[in-house]
Amino acid sequence: MIELPRSLLSHYIQDVTVSYFDPEDHPPEEVSGYGACVSNLALEAMRFGDLEALKLAFEYLLSHPEIDASAFAGDRYPYDDDEVREIVRYARSTIWPDAGPVPERGPDVRLVNLSLQEWRALRGGHG
Repeated sequence: MIELPRSLLSHYIQDVTVSYFDPEDHPPEEVSGYGACVSNLALEAMRFGDLEALKLAFEYLLSHPEIDASAFAGDRYPYDDDEVREIVRYARSTIWPDAGPVPERGPDVRLVNLSLQEWRALRGGHG
Protein backbone atom coordinates (compact mmCIF):
# COMPACT_ATOMS: atom_id res chain seq x y z
CA MET A 1 0.00 0.00 0.00
CA ILE A 2 1.23 3.45 -0.92
CA GLU A 3 0.70 6.26 1.59
CA LEU A 4 -0.01 9.64 0.01
CA PRO A 5 -0.70 12.86 1.88
CA ARG A 6 -4.12 14.46 1.68
CA SER A 7 -2.16 17.67 1.17
CA LEU A 8 -1.01 16.38 -2.24
CA LEU A 9 -4.62 16.34 -3.42
CA SER A 10 -5.42 19.67 -1.78
CA HIS A 11 -2.38 21.38 -3.25
CA TYR A 12 -2.88 20.28 -6.83
CA ILE A 13 -6.67 20.55 -6.88
CA GLN A 14 -6.33 24.08 -5.51
CA ASP A 15 -3.84 24.81 -8.29
CA VAL A 16 -7.00 24.72 -10.39
CA THR A 17 -9.84 25.74 -8.08
CA VAL A 18 -8.07 28.67 -6.43
CA SER A 19 -5.70 29.80 -9.19
CA TYR A 20 -8.49 30.02 -11.74
CA PHE A 21 -10.09 32.85 -9.79
CA ASP A 22 -7.03 35.10 -9.84
CA PRO A 23 -8.20 36.71 -13.10
CA GLU A 24 -11.80 35.38 -13.16
CA ASP A 25 -14.95 36.06 -11.13
CA HIS A 26 -17.02 32.99 -12.11
CA PRO A 27 -16.17 29.39 -12.95
CA PRO A 28 -15.97 28.50 -16.65
CA GLU A 29 -19.03 27.22 -18.51
CA GLU A 30 -17.14 24.06 -19.52
CA VAL A 31 -14.55 22.13 -17.52
CA SER A 32 -12.09 22.66 -20.41
CA GLY A 33 -12.01 26.31 -19.32
CA TYR A 34 -9.62 25.15 -16.61
CA GLY A 35 -7.12 24.07 -19.28
CA ALA A 36 -4.44 26.66 -18.50
CA CYS A 37 -4.62 25.86 -14.78
CA VAL A 38 -4.33 22.13 -15.49
CA SER A 39 -1.29 22.77 -17.70
CA ASN A 40 0.34 24.73 -14.87
CA LEU A 41 -0.55 21.96 -12.42
CA ALA A 42 1.13 19.38 -14.67
CA LEU A 43 4.27 21.49 -15.03
CA GLU A 44 4.53 21.97 -11.27
CA ALA A 45 3.93 18.27 -10.56
CA MET A 46 6.62 17.38 -13.10
CA ARG A 47 9.05 19.89 -11.59
CA PHE A 48 8.59 18.42 -8.10
CA GLY A 49 8.54 14.78 -9.22
CA ASP A 50 4.91 14.40 -8.10
CA LEU A 51 3.31 13.20 -11.36
CA GLU A 52 3.17 9.49 -10.58
CA ALA A 53 1.88 10.07 -7.04
CA LEU A 54 -0.63 12.62 -8.27
CA LYS A 55 -2.05 10.19 -10.82
CA LEU A 56 -2.50 7.59 -8.07
CA ALA A 57 -4.09 10.20 -5.78
CA PHE A 58 -6.51 11.33 -8.51
CA GLU A 59 -7.46 7.72 -9.27
CA TYR A 60 -7.93 6.98 -5.59
CA LEU A 61 -10.22 9.98 -5.16
CA LEU A 62 -12.23 9.15 -8.29
CA SER A 63 -12.72 5.54 -7.24
CA HIS A 64 -13.90 6.39 -3.71
CA PRO A 65 -17.25 8.19 -3.85
CA GLU A 66 -17.50 8.20 -0.06
CA ILE A 67 -14.74 10.85 0.05
CA ASP A 68 -16.04 14.42 -0.13
CA ALA A 69 -13.88 15.82 -2.93
CA SER A 70 -15.03 19.37 -2.19
CA ALA A 71 -12.88 19.28 0.96
CA PHE A 72 -9.78 19.50 -1.27
CA ALA A 73 -10.91 22.56 -3.27
CA GLY A 74 -10.13 25.38 -0.85
CA ASP A 75 -12.53 28.14 0.07
CA ARG A 76 -12.12 30.67 -2.72
CA TYR A 77 -15.30 29.41 -4.44
CA PRO A 78 -17.86 26.94 -3.07
CA TYR A 79 -17.25 23.86 -5.25
CA ASP A 80 -19.34 20.78 -4.55
CA ASP A 81 -18.17 17.17 -4.69
CA ASP A 82 -19.37 16.60 -8.28
CA GLU A 83 -17.65 19.75 -9.57
CA VAL A 84 -14.33 18.80 -8.00
CA ARG A 85 -14.58 15.27 -9.36
CA GLU A 86 -15.29 16.66 -12.83
CA ILE A 87 -12.18 18.84 -12.59
CA VAL A 88 -10.08 15.88 -11.39
CA ARG A 89 -11.39 13.67 -14.24
CA TYR A 90 -10.60 16.44 -16.71
CA ALA A 91 -7.11 16.97 -15.28
CA ARG A 92 -6.40 13.23 -15.33
CA SER A 93 -7.54 12.82 -18.93
CA THR A 94 -5.56 15.89 -19.99
CA ILE A 95 -2.30 15.05 -18.22
CA TRP A 96 -2.46 11.30 -18.92
CA PRO A 97 -4.55 10.99 -22.12
CA ASP A 98 -3.63 7.32 -22.62
CA ALA A 99 -4.32 6.24 -19.04
CA GLY A 100 -7.58 4.43 -19.77
CA PRO A 101 -10.44 4.16 -17.29
CA VAL A 102 -9.89 4.55 -13.56
CA PRO A 103 -9.70 1.10 -11.98
CA GLU A 104 -13.01 0.37 -10.23
CA ARG A 105 -11.44 -0.11 -6.80
CA GLY A 106 -8.68 2.38 -7.47
CA PRO A 107 -5.03 1.99 -6.64
CA ASP A 108 -3.81 0.53 -3.35
CA VAL A 109 -3.44 3.90 -1.63
CA ARG A 110 -4.05 5.26 1.83
CA LEU A 111 -4.38 8.99 2.39
CA VAL A 112 -2.43 10.23 5.41
CA ASN A 113 -2.21 13.50 7.29
CA LEU A 114 1.20 14.83 6.30
CA SER A 115 2.22 18.14 4.79
CA LEU A 116 3.36 18.12 1.20
CA GLN A 117 6.78 19.40 2.27
CA GLU A 118 7.18 16.62 4.87
CA TRP A 119 6.13 13.99 2.34
CA ARG A 120 8.53 15.30 -0.29
CA ALA A 121 11.34 15.34 2.27
CA LEU A 122 10.58 11.75 3.31
CA ARG A 123 10.80 10.54 -0.27
CA GLY A 124 13.83 12.67 -1.06
CA GLY A 125 11.94 15.02 -3.33
CA HIS A 126 11.95 18.76 -3.62
CA GLY A 127 10.48 20.76 -0.79
